[in-house]
Amino acid sequence: MTPPAPAPASAVVAALASAGRHNAYFLVETADDGADDWRPVTGLFGAGLDDLLAAVADRLGHDEPRVAASIAFQGYAAKIWSPVLAAVTESGVLPDLAPEALRWRYRAGEPVGLLLGPATGWQTTDPADVYAVAVERHLGPLLAAVRARVSVSERLLWGNVAAALAGAGRVLGPGSAPLRSVLLGLGRLSGTVDEGTGLRRTCCLFYRIPGGGTCGDCVLRGPRTGRR
Repeated sequence: MTPPAPAPASAVVAALASAGRHNAYFLVETADDGADDWRPVTGLFGAGLDDLLAAVADRLGHDEPRVAASIAFQGYAAKIWSPVLAAVTESGVLPDLAPEALRWRYRAGEPVGLLLGPATGWQTTDPADVYAVAVERHLGPLLAAVRARVSVSERLLWGNVAAALAGAGRVLGPGSAPLRSVLLGLGRLSGTVDEGTGLRRTCCLFYRIPGGGTCGDCVLRGPRTGRR
């Protein structure tokens, strides 16, 4: 298999700038603002993850560890999938959002912030390349790190990865559907979403938060379980 060609830094910056116009989940910074709260994403596989989970639990006002872990992980997965899907679909550029290339920060009331520097990536729209960067190099290992700290279902967390991808696709519209559909059939994402109904096969546990309810794609809305 021929590796994809590197993309010029200017193309990666432009692709991410375009992606970031959709909403905050699609935003990846490429210029350091000089703030002192940026931390290496590699730290999320250690003490940094404990800090993130504690911050999310505090924001949710909920003391069940698996709930905070699930919500935090799904939000983070959305921060990876959204700019990746947008940049590949709209610009033909796959940004290198592997952990070692990124820094992160968490500010109350905002999604996790990401900073890519230097801006690197590839000129490719191949789903296998996209899956390798987003899942194999990043979300898969982070999922394992979450489960090493919190007793939460592996199947549930893979459902969160798929739901984050599907959610990004809904924002982007029909143009992202071919890539999104292929990705949802690859590796650990296969079978996580019901193709007939569009519902995921697991629940992210958001309903356990007071006033949380169920998400639009929740399995609890399906005909077998009824609505909750």
